[in-house]
Amino acid sequence: MKRFLSATILSVMAAASHAAVATSQSYDKYSKATTITTGQLKVADGTHGWLDPSFAKAWMSATVGKGGAIAYALNVYYYSGNGWSFFSSAKDSDGGDFEFAQVDRSIIMGDTISEQFLIVVKPDYLVAHQATGLDVKFYGKGREMIVAMPADQLQAIAAAATAAAGQVTSTSTSTADASSAPASVAAASAP
Repeated sequence: MKRFLSATILSVMAAASHAAVATSQSYDKYSKATTITTGQLKVADGTHGWLDPSFAKAWMSATVGKGGAIAYALNVYYYSGNGWSFFSSAKDSDGGDFEFAQVDRSIIMGDTISEQFLIVVKPDYLVAHQATGLDVKFYGKGREMIVAMPADQLQAIAAAATAAAGQVTSTSTSTADASSAPASVAAASAP
């Protein structure tokens, strides 16, 4: 009985940690994909003072495509008052490389810029780090930045993406079943 109660309490605590992290979803009817994001977290970076006004925010995202395939990413928005950092690669604390993608680079005014980029986080890597979180170092030209994504963020994005993937596969099954129905019924059951 004690073991059962311990497992139940741990399950409730895990469910509560998912509830503590808000996620948002949007569906693109053209690409037939659902995008899920966590809230943005401020990246702790104590190396910059008032002479180098910069900050960064990071968040997790997941895209659930046709058939329920899930792709995860760690996204970063970086703002600096002292010009470009040209971030271009990332490694984890074990020295592993990530697929890096530049999303946007913008000049806000003068030397004030913003850079947005992401790394692809493979599903098995995300699952393996759900208990510990992610610890990633981004490398730029003359600048480095460490992003520590807490475990609760990974757990929340994984839970939301898995739920959305389940909806996609059940919708795909019901749409396939509805293919023999009249067109008006099939259209009503499609997302």
